[in-house]
Amino acid sequence: MNLSKYIFLIFFVFMGFIPYSFAIDTKQSEISALEQQANNGDADAQFELGSKYYQGKGVSQDYNKAIEYFIKAGDQEDTNALYNLGIIYLNGQGVSKDYSKAIDWFTKAANLGYIKAQYNLGVRYQNGQGVSQDDSKAIEWYTKAANQGKATAQYNLGVMYQNGQGVPEDDRKAIEWYTKAANQGDIDAQYNLGVIYSQGQESIRDYKKAIEWYTKAANQGKAKAQLNLGFMHLNGQGIPQDKNQAKEYFKQACLNKFLRACKAYEKLND
Repeated sequence: MNLSKYIFLIFFVFMGFIPYSFAIDTKQSEISALEQQANNGDADAQFELGSKYYQGKGVSQDYNKAIEYFIKAGDQEDTNALYNLGIIYLNGQGVSKDYSKAIDWFTKAANLGYIKAQYNLGVRYQNGQGVSQDDSKAIEWYTKAANQGKATAQYNLGVMYQNGQGVPEDDRKAIEWYTKAANQGDIDAQYNLGVIYSQGQESIRDYKKAIEWYTKAANQGKAKAQLNLGFMHLNGQGIPQDKNQAKEYFKQACLNKFLRACKAYEKLND
């Protein structure tokens, strides 16, 4: 190899290491700056640093360090940090699983209006995880989250009012909450509205509304909604009888592996 080629090769190899080295130095300086800000009491820096240790981004993953910085941020009422501490204890990441401690952290975040924590508390009270099972408490926390627009909380409230869990059974209240969730695209809320309007109390029954909501759920692939639409078209409930349309809905539900729909489809083809 002549001298000019040798010099070029050394230059190329050396230059190849510069971006990598520069990237490492940049990451280290970012972490150092964050640590300084965090140690000076900056809650945003404490949360960000906790997140980096939690995820292993730019640093080696270290749940204990994550907890340390989340606690510092949480002490300054950072709701994301408080919620993440709840998740850490719920899942046992770097600590033993501890539902009771998870509840404590979720409650702190929830009392500051953090929607995910409010919903999570609703789930814990409904299922009795880390707390005594308490449908009334579940309703309380679901309602807080639902009033902030959490669709799954709205759906769960609909179920609880429909079934009388923690509250007197009330289909109208169930409809109210299901509708809020359904308008956000919640497929199960859309389906349940179809059920209430097609099979509920006489004073509530409304086949046209049932078809409207079943159709929305069916268009998202809900096999039960497709099946029920098939029967409504077959029987002329709320719409003129239409066997061809019934067959189409039965076919869709059958393709979604709903055996009852397959049998209904085959029967119409006999």
